[in-house]
Amino acid sequence: MSSLPVICVCGGGSGSHVTAAYLGNKGYTVNVLTRQPDKWNEGIKQNGGMLLHLRKNGEKDLTKVVGKINKVSSEGKDVAPEADIFLLGGPAHANPPLLEKIAPYVKKGAKIGALYGQGGFDWAARAILGDKYADVTVFALQHIPWICSKMDYGKECKMIGPKKLLCVSAIPRSENDNIANLCTTLFDIKTKTLPNFLCLTLTPSNQIIHPARYYGIFKDWDGKKTYDPKTIPLLYEGLDEFSANRLQTLSDELQSIKVALEKKYPKLDLSEVKDLGKRIIEQYGDEVSDTSSLLKIFQSNKGYATVKTPVKQVEGGVIPVVDSRFFVEDLPFGLCILRNLADMLEIKVPVVTESIEWFQQFMPKEYMKDGKLNDDLIGETGAPKRYGITTLDDLVKDYL
Repeated sequence: MSSLPVICVCGGGSGSHVTAAYLGNKGYTVNVLTRQPDKWNEGIKQNGGMLLHLRKNGEKDLTKVVGKINKVSSEGKDVAPEADIFLLGGPAHANPPLLEKIAPYVKKGAKIGALYGQGGFDWAARAILGDKYADVTVFALQHIPWICSKMDYGKECKMIGPKKLLCVSAIPRSENDNIANLCTTLFDIKTKTLPNFLCLTLTPSNQIIHPARYYGIFKDWDGKKTYDPKTIPLLYEGLDEFSANRLQTLSDELQSIKVALEKKYPKLDLSEVKDLGKRIIEQYGDEVSDTSSLLKIFQSNKGYATVKTPVKQVEGGVIPVVDSRFFVEDLPFGLCILRNLADMLEIKVPVVTESIEWFQQFMPKEYMKDGKLNDDLIGETGAPKRYGITTLDDLVKDYL
């Protein structure tokens, strides 16, 4: 009988696919919580598990491996009670409902982690787990361990580029080192600790990258216009100067939130909330061949290569995908959090605000209304106000 911990992978996104396959291939007992268990079970029957394409030891070509899956269900009671470790594969907006499904069955001493810490994961876990929150370890990675994609839902996936370094934070903070060692073991990527969860919430990543880049490509879209698919550039590798400049502005506005928090609370350590370009270079190392500007960092990053821009095929061409995570995750669980924090600090973040207003018109949702965050929709976001955090002292008390 295996002495390895039992792992419950929660969610059906690309990250969950690769996590289940990678850990199943390493010999862990992997259970999967997903809304579409039938499709996963088809993959198990067809392939013996989840088929994963990955690059081994710097090899040019991808290798196929199969990760064994123990059981799959849409019900927490079927896959959660035996789990020692829960790994929520995101996206961030999926984490609260996933936590609600596993919460009744989480055992004392379990470890509950998000592959991607954007979106106030610790606030959600505290609110949903209730009394159990004190009996478990909650953690999150700063970034998902790989650039990855699902090729055939429930059956086949691809790991495009692993990170060179992972960063993690845990609650209680006394578990930081143990969780970092666990993540290094699970993902075979060196993992370092971050001072607190706020470093994760403020990470300059998808929450600013996706909105800046998508706006850069589709800023003239009126909700009706179609585009020739041949004119749509690659998401990262095809970055242009306009998108790079907007990215830098959003990174600067995020840094202004960090600086204002540090000024008010000198003991609050946000040193790991870095400028976007610096953060990418640190994570991808020599995968980035030109570090001379943010534009070149994106264009020359092998880990970002070949990633296509999400579009929807319609009559006459393609259009932006308004139900993609670029809208339903990065707006309410990214930009809205930044705007809420800026409001608490009484500072201006004009491009964050402009981005919310541009994206929301196509959803359609009014997260911003009359120049302010809309209280009627705050419960659909990851903003601290959703969880009753309305003062800066309440915000930082667990991070000092």
